[in-house]
Amino acid sequence: MLVDTRYSLYYSNNRQESNRVFDCLYAYLKDKLIDTDAPYTINYQLIPYCRRLDENEEQDKLSNELHENIENIITFAELYRQGVTSKQLLDWYVPIDIAEQYEIDGKYSNELFYNCSSSWFGSMCEYTFDINITFSFNYIVETIFDNRRLTTEDKFSSIIGTCYRFLTGCNRGLSALYEEFCYLLETNECSHNEYRCHYGAQCIPLAFMRDGMYSTDCLDGTDEKDFQYAIEGVRNPCVTTPIFRCEERTIRYPWRFSCGDGEFLVLDIPQLSQRCHNLRDLPMSSSIFTSLDHISDLNCRQALYCLLRINEIFSDAETASGTHCESLIDHCSSKWVVLPEYPIIYRFFQFIYLTNRSINEFKTNLLPDFICFNSSRCPALIYCSIDIGIQNGLDCCKTINLINETLDDWYFIDVIFRNLIQRCSTIGTTKTCSSPSLFHCSQSLKCISKHRLSDGSNDCYYGEDESFSACQLNDSNRFICSSEPNKCLSIIALENGKTDCLDGEDELTYDERNAFQGLIPFGLICNGIYDFFSVKNLSEIDETHCDWWPCNNPYVQCDNIWHCLNGDDELNCPRKNCSFNEHECYNEYLNKYYCIRSVNLMESYLDCEDSRPFREIYFNNITMKNNTYYFLWNQTKCITSQHICQQQQQSFLPSTEEEDICLMQPFVRFITQIATVFVISDEYRCRMLDGNPSSENSRPFLITSRLSYFPSITSNIISPEQTNNFYDNYISLEERIYDRTDWYCNRGIVVFYKSNKTKKCLCPPSYFGSRCQWQNQRISLTLQFIYHSSTYLISIFQILITIIDQQREISSYHEQITYVPKRDCNTKFNFYLLYPDQPKNSSSNYSIHIDIYNKTDLTYWGSWHLSIPFQFLPVNRIATQLFLSSNEQPTICPLSCGIHGKCIAYINKNSSYFYEQRIWCVVQYSSSIHIYNSFITLFHFLLPLLINIISTIYIIISISRSRLTIQPRLTFKEHLQLQLKKHKSHLIALCTLVFLALPRLIISFISGCMKSPYHSWLFLSSYLFAFLPSMITFIIFVLPSKMYKKEFNTVLDQTVRRLRTISRR
Repeated sequence: MLVDTRYSLYYSNNRQESNRVFDCLYAYLKDKLIDTDAPYTINYQLIPYCRRLDENEEQDKLSNELHENIENIITFAELYRQGVTSKQLLDWYVPIDIAEQYEIDGKYSNELFYNCSSSWFGSMCEYTFDINITFSFNYIVETIFDNRRLTTEDKFSSIIGTCYRFLTGCNRGLSALYEEFCYLLETNECSHNEYRCHYGAQCIPLAFMRDGMYSTDCLDGTDEKDFQYAIEGVRNPCVTTPIFRCEERTIRYPWRFSCGDGEFLVLDIPQLSQRCHNLRDLPMSSSIFTSLDHISDLNCRQALYCLLRINEIFSDAETASGTHCESLIDHCSSKWVVLPEYPIIYRFFQFIYLTNRSINEFKTNLLPDFICFNSSRCPALIYCSIDIGIQNGLDCCKTINLINETLDDWYFIDVIFRNLIQRCSTIGTTKTCSSPSLFHCSQSLKCISKHRLSDGSNDCYYGEDESFSACQLNDSNRFICSSEPNKCLSIIALENGKTDCLDGEDELTYDERNAFQGLIPFGLICNGIYDFFSVKNLSEIDETHCDWWPCNNPYVQCDNIWHCLNGDDELNCPRKNCSFNEHECYNEYLNKYYCIRSVNLMESYLDCEDSRPFREIYFNNITMKNNTYYFLWNQTKCITSQHICQQQQQSFLPSTEEEDICLMQPFVRFITQIATVFVISDEYRCRMLDGNPSSENSRPFLITSRLSYFPSITSNIISPEQTNNFYDNYISLEERIYDRTDWYCNRGIVVFYKSNKTKKCLCPPSYFGSRCQWQNQRISLTLQFIYHSSTYLISIFQILITIIDQQREISSYHEQITYVPKRDCNTKFNFYLLYPDQPKNSSSNYSIHIDIYNKTDLTYWGSWHLSIPFQFLPVNRIATQLFLSSNEQPTICPLSCGIHGKCIAYINKNSSYFYEQRIWCVVQYSSSIHIYNSFITLFHFLLPLLINIISTIYIIISISRSRLTIQPRLTFKEHLQLQLKKHKSHLIALCTLVFLALPRLIISFISGCMKSPYHSWLFLSSYLFAFLPSMITFIIFVLPSKMYKKEFNTVLDQTVRRLRTISRR
């Protein structure tokens, strides 16, 4: 039987329980971007992609008809008779639930097993990715998302966009929905060992602040540098990345537009000068101008559409000069027309056009005659409000009183409205603030959090927040300008592209600021990169006198930059998939990594007089001697400029001495560090590196990435033939994805269903619906475990994470991980936790319960409890560190919890909970094995016992009868009594053996499973008891008998005399 579907579904049996979440595939994803300016932090991303239906969707009806997707159907019982094990089923990639069910009752079950055809998978072979070759699910996810970099506006029709399902009245804008809770967010304060996220009021550990640009822990991303500013010029940073830092991000600054995947626009919609890479802004901007259903007259609607040239807004086509539009007054019965129906333009405004406006006026100015707004949300514009007779509950101003210019192209609308948006959002009417956590803008009449002071952005229209000296706050996390000692900046003002300090030191990196004081980090010295070329008043820079500096040292190893010309400093690095002494080579077109050994490489000679020479490296798996055009890497341990430069090659004689240490080459910084690998036919294959050496890539600290790391010795070397095969297969996959599936499921993955290949969507936890179009209420949780141990033993822990309510009821949704401290040091584990109900029960107070077990001995280790703040929010972002020590044991509290429960104190809180003892059945066997085991146990106990008893009694009776013949004066009974007295030691020994063997017999029958850790001593004791009878046979049989003891002493004396005689010789 051959089953090779390659995809094992989880939770396939949830369908039978009318569950809305079922048929899951897990993708393990890693972030390809590395922040070389921060300690290396691993972000663990294990994301379940599942069918996640909403309440209006019906589950699919599965049938067992034989089609191309099903090879054959067989019962569990028949599989069992053929000797198929559950492990074999897992090897065949059947759903996990089916393998578990088969293990439990496969022998007698008539449940059906569906043997899937190639490329089909699922409990009834109902799914396929419709590709001709098997790829891992991780690879399919990465390819689908990576292909989105090619998205253009012609793909707009396939983009469904997302909505938050659980809102009412959202057509008036989302900003007012939680206005009553904004006060709680603004006044929230964190403890002294926490960092307060700038806009979300989220609290994270101080250790998470500035620990890596791509390791954001705040929902607003303010714990790290401005990501978008820092990667300016990098194409599509998040549209191709389905990981936590992109999925769980909101806007960093107020009044910007979030693209929903970590990217944002500099201004709210409508935004026509910029586009989200995922085009999320298009349907929302489009709806503002094209939703004209509130205008009842169709002709009036069409006239307005033509006059405003709305067709030009979302297409490159211009309205022809000869196009004739009809006037509004000819078709509109009212004095004005409204656009849109509600004041949602930039979240504040509504446009009013007078119907008596001339066609020529529309040609020269697209701005409305009046701009209306809600005065409670935009009090700054009330000064020009006039009554125009419209009953919409809004205040209206003449446009000319607000904007003293015209608009002849919608493209510049954001520029014209920028000041109005700023005035509405930063001017209020508040005279005083009610909380000491708030700062009062005395001129702008607005209350803001004190944490927004001196953050590089005006939250008060007249700039009171930026002119105030925030040093008075005594906030240790603020940056003090050395050029202005009275100016203390928020950390989000650092390296944001805007100079706030007098001398601009806020835009320098930490190392650059030290360099200005003459303190250059040791790790940046002689690394082949001029890090501080702008430093003044320094006679020597960081790259002076580096002639004898080794190119492979702990400061430059494993930083994705070749400091040695042969890349030795990038060999054998952890978190790479290559074996010992193999280079990792990346093909960006195929999104594929290869592993290539240095001995199979050769390089064309360089023109090193070129300012930016481009290295061309060739893969060669044939034996080749010296070549006129190529330098063979296997000819030397260290590659120098003399080896690969044409000019120096003419006069260079190879040294007969082998170098011990490869030195940094003075010209290495001039070489474009994108080493391209070709095959002999000059066909491009991959790149060794993905960046140029620069100060941005410099890492000033010593790393221990190679310590205690031993790469595999198994070779993954490629051949040109293997590469060609993969390339052809990849093109097939990419074409299918690009043509049909890249955006159909939003941030989910499309899969084809049944023989008609209907599109279905596997959604990540953050979305649900038939096309993953609805945002899920969720908790996005980041955990980092800090384990302190004084031993070198390798510990392994299993960690279970669940949501509980105020009654301590555990939600069915849970996550679990295996945590190995020596492997997972500095690892951040990212999880999604979903509420038991959608929408969540607003009356329940949820929290997070985390249990940890020692996986080596199945002992319970302890528990943590995490509160969920601000439960009115649809998405709660929680990031924290959990500490445990090597001798951690649960603290018992005095409350009684019944027979099977214990009261356990949480590790991180002064509260307790009831812990129910779990029974761990180490091994389970079938009933026939249990019967056989019981029989063997009784046999080994009873048979020796009966033989000893019968033999002893038979001997005593036989001796008594013999004595009766010789001494008839005594009766048989008297002889029997004498023999019993004489051989009583044998009887005592028998009783002793029974007593010693009885505990093991009792334990074997009364205890079914070991209740770890409390009953392990019982099984160990019974095991040791089994050896006692044979160990003390001499004691209980020989020593109590006078005759046996006499014979033993005689033999012992003879043996001693014989040994003495031998020793004298």
